[in-house]
Formats: sequence, C-alpha cells, structure tokens
Amino acid sequence: MNSDTNSGPDIELSGQLHGHVSGEVNGHVKRLLKGDIDGDMKSSLEHGTNKHSDKDSPQHFSYSSEPENGPKAWEIVSRWETSLGPSHEHWWRLTGPQLSTMLEEAGYPVHKQLEIVLFHYHRVVPYMGPKPELDGSFKWKSLVSSDGVPLEYSWKWDTPSKDPEIRFTIEAINEFSGTVADPLNQTPAIELLQGLEGRVPDLNQDWTSHFLSNFYDHDKAKYLREAEDGSGMPLRSTMLVCFELGRNVISTKTYMGPRRLGQQGFACLAQYMPAIRQLGPSRALDILNDFLGTSKEGSYLRPFMLAVDNVEPPSSRLKLYFATVRTSFASMREIMTLGGRVSSDKIEQKLRTLHELVKAIMPVPLDLPDNADIPGPELPEYSADATASTSIDLATERPNFVVGYQYYFDIAPGAEFPDIKFYAPIRKDMMDDLTVANGLTRWMESQGRGAFCQNYMRVLRGLAGERSLSECHGIQTHICCMIKKDGQFDITSYLAPGVPGSSN
Repeated sequence: MNSDTNSGPDIELSGQLHGHVSGEVNGHVKRLLKGDIDGDMKSSLEHGTNKHSDKDSPQHFSYSSEPENGPKAWEIVSRWETSLGPSHEHWWRLTGPQLSTMLEEAGYPVHKQLEIVLFHYHRVVPYMGPKPELDGSFKWKSLVSSDGVPLEYSWKWDTPSKDPEIRFTIEAINEFSGTVADPLNQTPAIELLQGLEGRVPDLNQDWTSHFLSNFYDHDKAKYLREAEDGSGMPLRSTMLVCFELGRNVISTKTYMGPRRLGQQGFACLAQYMPAIRQLGPSRALDILNDFLGTSKEGSYLRPFMLAVDNVEPPSSRLKLYFATVRTSFASMREIMTLGGRVSSDKIEQKLRTLHELVKAIMPVPLDLPDNADIPGPELPEYSADATASTSIDLATERPNFVVGYQYYFDIAPGAEFPDIKFYAPIRKDMMDDLTVANGLTRWMESQGRGAFCQNYMRVLRGLAGERSLSECHGIQTHICCMIKKDGQFDITSYLAPGVPGSSN
C-alpha cells in the first residue's frame, strides 16, 4: 500500500471542487493580471523565456526548484493556491512547471496560460493518483509513460496559419484503481469528465458512454479473479482522457479499447466492429475494412484502441489506432494511400518528404531499400488475423508498439475516405534526445517552419531538468504526421514527463 496516509483529500477533490473552478478561474486570472504580474513576468508569459540559445544547455529550473525559480504562470498559481495534500503536491511540482513552460514557449496569451495552469491544478492533478513510494514503485503503475507517470504531453507544431498547440493525455487514477471496485480503472476518468459538464463548452459524452457499455463486462469481481489466478490478463487501465488546449477553448477526447472477461492480449478488430456499426453506416469504414482484408500490409496492422471526441456525435471523429512491426517506406506508402485508393498528383513527393523526417529521427541506414524495414530488435511477426493467445499481458506487447509504426484512421461521420495519421517511434535505446531533436528541427526548418524550433528545444531542456539532452533517451516518444488535404504536414511531438534518475 502507498505510504501516503493523507491521500484522502487528493481523491476527494473531484467532489469538493465541482463548483469551485468555473467561478474561480476567471477571478484568479483577473486578480493575478491586475496586481501580481510585473512587466518582466508579463513579457515572459507572452513570449516565452529566451535565456538559452545553446541547443544543449540546461534549462533555468529543475524539478526540485521552489516556485519562485520556475515558469511564471506556475509560480503565480503556486503562490496563491494552498497545498491539497502530499500526492497533489508531488504531481503539481513535477508537471506544473513542465506544462507552464510549454504554454510559454508555444506563445499562449497571458490569461490563457494562467487559466490552463489553474485548470491543471484543480481538475487534472487530483486525478494523477497517489505519489510513488520512496523506492519509486507505484500502487498502480501507469502504462502511459515508461516511468509510470500517468501523463503524456504533445506539442502540435505550428503551421503557416497557427502557432503551436499543447495537449496532454492522462490515465486518471485513484485509490480504488485495480481493486474489485474498479479493476479496469475507469471510474476516475469518468469522474474527471463528469466534473467538466457545464464548464467545457459543448462537452458531450454520448459516444464515450456508448463504447463503455459495449466494450466491457459487468462482473468486476471476475476480472479481479482472472488476474489473480492467472487465467486472464493482469489488470490495466482501459480508458484515457486527452485535453486539447486550444487558444479559445479546452476540448477533450476519450481513448478506449475492448477488454472482455477471458480475453488474452489486445482485442482483434472483430471485437470493435459491432459497437462501431451501431453508430450507423460509414463509407470510410467500409473502405478501411476493404483495405485491411486485401492488402498484405493491412494484414500486419493490429488495432489497440479507439478514440472519440467528446462533442455532439455528428461533429465527432472516431479514430481507430493500429500498430505494425513493418517500418519500410513501401509499407508506409501502402498504408498511407490505402493501397492506392487515396491518390493525388503529389502524394509520392509528399511521402518522400515525410520519409526524410523518418530518416532524421530514426536510425535509418543511408542505403536502406524502399521495401526493407529499419533494422532493430528482433520481434515476433504477427498479423491482424493472428490469434490473441500470443500474449496474456498488454504490457508484454509494448515492444511491438514502440519499435514498429503506428497509424490511426479517422472514420468521421459522412467521410468518404478515412484521414490517416502516421506515428514514428523514437528508439530510445539507439537515439538520444538531442540527436532526435536536432534532426526534427532541421527538417522543420527545411519546410520553412523553424519559427518555434528554439522554443521546442527549451521545452525539452525543461523536461530534462539538470541533465543535458544528449544524456536523455525517451523524452520524445513519437513524432506523428498527417498529410492534410491542402498538402500541408500536420506534425506533433509526443513527450514524456522527465523524471530525475530515469532513462528518459
């Protein structure tokens, strides 16, 4: 059991703060802007800090810093808000300065930085669960990051018309996660979303509720027994929540995957389809199914989760996520074009440019043929039709997901073809974070999008703490790309919270 005997207030915050944040955020922001931001602070909040130009110099704060030495929005909120318990304090001191730095460097307006940091303090941090034990172990270890921290950030890169956007995904946790009361750890995420009703504009959980009612069995005690006697998989979370921190509004989406009693490994696509088909006909889904059933590369794709936007169903996206061990250019081209079903006069050129990004961030031999996979660890081959009995634990399948490529297919209502996003993993055992970041930023600059490259480097140094980026492996976990209809590249970096002494 966790030694944090005062974790009760952390868990109870979801109820105590139910009516607090909506009325207080604007008041806090107005008060702070009126009296507690001097000229230097305001400039820092508006434009980000610019204390370092060297690409591998340490950031100006570390995780052990006091608030007055950290990013300004975090410093201000820490000054005015009282401690909410040891676990809350632990997670706030780790993630608060990280998020605040990202908002600064992405150029968010002052009032938005403060609003988001306050939102994080009151609505997100209470759901990060009990702090780790002194030996670093967790009562419930998250799979979101390799270190067990239940949070992952993303930096959506700027475009010609938009500045960067910050997002993060949380595996919500409480004291009942993994117990008979909540063996699949869904209750904290449900409570987190319910607490936003009436506060996040246009929040609608119809599709989330639909998949919750179709993907899982109701016998909680049996899930626990299967995990204890070895007849089923160990217990893992089956629900994640993502927050997209827009300049005007915070929006959410929910990630889920089927987990039935007796299930072994990740669910096959057939276990997703009945619930998806109940939402109505989908031309995009039909085309995706045809590709998966007729393409050799499609046969290697394994589903591992879906995501829905928490908005009115006609406006929501439904994203199906797949993984493959295949990493050749030919495989990527086949999947990104759905076997030639998606075409344009410049698609080959765009895919070649995308592959230049892959070569900048992954250990790709210079003479690698188009049909050859990137050399790496030996992994068992699998296909979408393989029996699920090859693994009894989702965690044991993680190597397949962090070495091979991932894709999502957006089968939004009314869409003719699915939109496709490609995820390249960072092989942290083979690439340090400085090498990856330099490759990524050089590619961004080659595309005429270098305006925020130094800001991104400062974000990475903040996550690295007192270490240099050349000593870090795995702060950057994935780089993803979508080729948009106008030909622009939509690029996002996924970032793990740095933890002192960890491999990342």
